[in-house]
Amino acid sequence: MDVLSKCGPPDDSETVSYDTKGSASGAGSVDLKTKKVDKLYYNCGDSRFIRVLTVIDGMLVKIENGGYGSGPAKCE
Repeated sequence: MDVLSKCGPPDDSETVSYDTKGSASGAGSVDLKTKKVDKLYYNCGDSRFIRVLTVIDGMLVKIENGGYGSGPAKCE
């Protein structure tokens, strides 16, 4: 919620998940622990990088530059 209140809604987003731990029982069943990963994309405008925010289980863990954006300047 902090990210959305400070940055506004993203221009694009995706939600993925990945398995972090797993164990198999003697009966052949598998118990997997899964984390939710949200990627939020902010297009900052012409000649400026797209900002990619990675949120894992509700916590911001990484901010990266993507390719160049397009349109009016944003992300001040």
